[in-house]
Amino acid sequence: MDWKQLQSEQALLLDKIDELRDISVEGTLEPPQLVVCGNRSSEKNSILTAISRIPFSSDHDSCSPSAIEIVLRRSPSCNAIKVSIKPGSSRTDEQAETLRSFSAGDDADISKLPALIRAAKKLCMGDSDTVSCGFSDDVLKVEFSGPGMPELIFVDLPWFYDPAIQGQGDEAINTARSLTERYIKDPRSTVLVIVSAQAGYQQQELLDIAGKYDNQRERTLGVITHLHTLKSGSEQEQKFFELAKNEKLRLHALCDWFDEREVVDNVRDEREMAFFSQGRWRHIPRERVGIDRLHCRLSNMISKQICRSLPRLIHDIQQRITDCQDKLRRLGTGRSNPQDQRGYLLHISSNFERITGQALNGIYADEFFSVLNWEDNGSDSRQLRAVVRELNEYFAEAMHLRGSRRKILDPNEKPLSESEHTEAIDRPYMHDWTPEYIQKELMEQEISERARRYRGIELPGSTNYTLVGDLFREESKPWEGIAREHMLTTWEYVRRFVHLLLRDLSDEHTSFLLMEFFIESELDNLKDALLAKLDELTSYLKRGHPLPIEKSFLMEIQMSRFNRRVSTLKAQLARGGSVQAVDILNELNKATAAMEVPEEQSAAATIVEQMQAYYSTAIVTFVNNIVTLGIENCLLAPLKTIFTGQSINNLSDEQVQALATEPSFIREERKLFSEELVKLQTSLRSFNRFNTTFQSLQGPSLFG
Repeated sequence: MDWKQLQSEQALLLDKIDELRDISVEGTLEPPQLVVCGNRSSEKNSILTAISRIPFSSDHDSCSPSAIEIVLRRSPSCNAIKVSIKPGSSRTDEQAETLRSFSAGDDADISKLPALIRAAKKLCMGDSDTVSCGFSDDVLKVEFSGPGMPELIFVDLPWFYDPAIQGQGDEAINTARSLTERYIKDPRSTVLVIVSAQAGYQQQELLDIAGKYDNQRERTLGVITHLHTLKSGSEQEQKFFELAKNEKLRLHALCDWFDEREVVDNVRDEREMAFFSQGRWRHIPRERVGIDRLHCRLSNMISKQICRSLPRLIHDIQQRITDCQDKLRRLGTGRSNPQDQRGYLLHISSNFERITGQALNGIYADEFFSVLNWEDNGSDSRQLRAVVRELNEYFAEAMHLRGSRRKILDPNEKPLSESEHTEAIDRPYMHDWTPEYIQKELMEQEISERARRYRGIELPGSTNYTLVGDLFREESKPWEGIAREHMLTTWEYVRRFVHLLLRDLSDEHTSFLLMEFFIESELDNLKDALLAKLDELTSYLKRGHPLPIEKSFLMEIQMSRFNRRVSTLKAQLARGGSVQAVDILNELNKATAAMEVPEEQSAAATIVEQMQAYYSTAIVTFVNNIVTLGIENCLLAPLKTIFTGQSINNLSDEQVQALATEPSFIREERKLFSEELVKLQTSLRSFNRFNTTFQSLQGPSLFG
C-alpha cells in the first residue's frame, strides 16, 4: 500500500490526527471506517483488494461466514499482521473462550493473510472447509501495524443473502441483514455498497438499507459492477445505464476484471477506461467511472467524514492546550540558582495574597475560581466566602434546632414529625442528633421540686435566681460541641482552599514542600487560636450567672407572660361555650380566678420563663460571637498573611533552596509539556483551516 500518494492537505489532516493519538488527546477522532457490503455475486472481495491492495481470498466460490475487520494501525516498529476472533452473542461461554484463544500472525508477509483468514473461518464454522448457507455472528479481526500505516478500518461484511438462493434459511438471512444494518448505521462508517449487474435490477436491497440510515448519501457510495457482462443494447443494459446516470444516487461504475490475476494493474485500468469510452457508457461522467476515480471519491468522502467531526475535536484540543499551558504555568520557568528560586517563591506568595483576598471578599475574578471542584456536600472550596457563609447558616440552624439539651414544649406545641427529623439530620452538624422533648408543665414541676430541695433565704413565693443560672447551663450544654464542630469544619475548608490554591500556583512537588514545611504550621496556629477563642467564649457560660441586657430581657419576659396568660384565658373561656353579653363579666371573673396558681408553681414558672428569655438573647449573641470573634477574627482575617513576600524574604538561601529547587523530573515534565503544546497548537491551526474549507476539499487517493 503506497500511502504517500495522499495529497499534502489531506495527508496533513490524517498525520495530525495520528499525532494527537500519540499524545492521548481524549477527544481524538475514532479511526475512519470503510464498510464494504454486497450480495453473493458482486465480487466485492476483488474490489476491496483493488482499493486497499490487501490480498483477500481469491476463492470466489466460497463466502465469508463472518464479518472481517481489517484494522490499520501506525506503529514505529516493522510491519506485522495479527488475526483474532471476536465471538458473537450467539456463542456459548465455552465456544466463546475457544474462539478468543485463537491467535495467528506473521511479522511481515502480507501474502499469508488469506491462509490466516481461512484458518479463522474454519474455527468459526467447525470442520467444514466451505460454507454454503451457514452464517456466524463472530467477527474476524485482522490487524496490520507498521510505520507507514494510517489509522483506518476496513470492514468486509459477509455476502448479503438472497432469499431466492436455495438453502438460505430465514434465520441466516435475518442475522446477515441485522449485522449489515449495525455497521451501516454507525455514523463513523463510510459505506461502499456493491451492486452487481448480474444480480438483476430489482434485487438491490442494500441501497435501500443504506438510504434508510444515510438519506443525504453523505457517507454512502454505491458501486455497480459486472457492467461488461451485459449484452450491448439490451433492456437490462439500459436499466443499469439509467441507474448509473441517476444524479440523486450518483453511483460509481466499474468493470469487474480484478479477478484476472495475470493482468497487471495498468493494463486492467486501460481496458476499463476503453470500455467506458464506447457506446452509451461514454455519457457517464468521468469522475464516476473506473477504479482510479473510485479511490478519489472514497478518499474525499472519508476526509469530509472526518472534517464533520472536527468541531468537537477542535474544542477538545483547545481544552488540552489550556490544560497544558496551565501545567507549564505551575511548573514555572527554569530555576537553577538561588535568585531564580527566591523569585519563583515570591511570585507564588504574591499571587497567594491576591487570590486569597479575592476569596475572602467574595470577588471571584481570577481564573483559579473558574475551575469547578465540587465536594460531596455540593460546595467548592475555591469560592471560600460562599462556603463560609453557607456553613455559618448551617451552624445557626443547628443551634436553633439542637442548641437546647431539651426542647420545652408549650401546651399547644408539637414535636418534629418523623419526616421533619429525617430531613433535619441530613444537614451539617445534625448527623447524630436525637431530640429530647419535655412539656412545659412537667418542667415547671421539676423546677418546683428542685426549688423546694434547694431553698435558701428567699421569701415564700419568690424566685431562687441561682436555679435560673443552673437551668440555663444545663440547657446550653450542646452549644460548645456544635460550635467546635463548626469551627473545625470551617478550618478544614480553609485548609483545603489553601491546598488547592498552592497546587494551582505551583507544581505538585513545590506545593507539597510548601504545605509540609511552611503552611501547615501556620494553619495549625490558626486552629489553635480559633479553639482558644472558643474556650474564651464558652468559659462564662459554664460558670457565670446570667447577666442579661435589661431591655431585651424584660421584653422577652413580658412577651412570655403575656402569651401564657392569653393562652390560659382562651382555654377557660372556651369551656363556657357561647357567652352572652350580660354574662361576659362573670365569665372573665371565673377565668381570672382559674389562672391563679400556687405560689411554688408560680415561682417555678417564673424560673422557666426567665431561663427561656435569657436563652433566647444569649444564643443570638453566642452565634454572632462564634462567627465574628472566632471565625472571622481568628481564622479568615489572618489567612492572607500566612504566606507573604515578607515571609519569603525572611527565609535563608538554604531554606529557599530546599523549597524551590526543581528536581530532574520537573525539568523533564516542562520539556514534555512544551513539546506537547507545540504539537497541539500546530494541530489546532491545521484543523481550524480544515474546519472552514473542508467543503471545497478535492478527493486525492487514500488507497494506493
